[in-house]
Amino acid sequence: MNDRENFRRNLNYFLSTSGKLQKDLADYVGAKTTTVSGWTRGVSYPRADAMEKIARFFGVPTSRLVGNPELPEYVYPSGETALTCEARIISAGIDRMPEERRQQALAIMQAAFTEYADYFKEEEHDT
Repeated sequence: MNDRENFRRNLNYFLSTSGKLQKDLADYVGAKTTTVSGWTRGVSYPRADAMEKIARFFGVPTSRLVGNPELPEYVYPSGETALTCEARIISAGIDRMPEERRQQALAIMQAAFTEYADYFKEEEHDT
């Protein structure tokens, strides 16, 4: 997969998980919504200056926009790993859900954390 395809996939991922709209991104970057639409469909690719603004919009490094989204070892400048960043995004999404759906989502997460607790433990690192 090339940078353009990774960017398209990552951009769509960040838009869907952040709850932001293409119009929000277009306004922030100073682009037309048709331009952002082209990015999300993979028919166009942003210039370097726009890429930096997109990264700031989502709070990620530019390398995360074109990198492989399945690399869990990536660590954000804030010190967050991809897993903790995604957990934070999921948590924020759950907080915006209607109460009944929020309770269902929390129950599913609790079951996952209970069933697969070993996967969610912090690894020990040599210091």
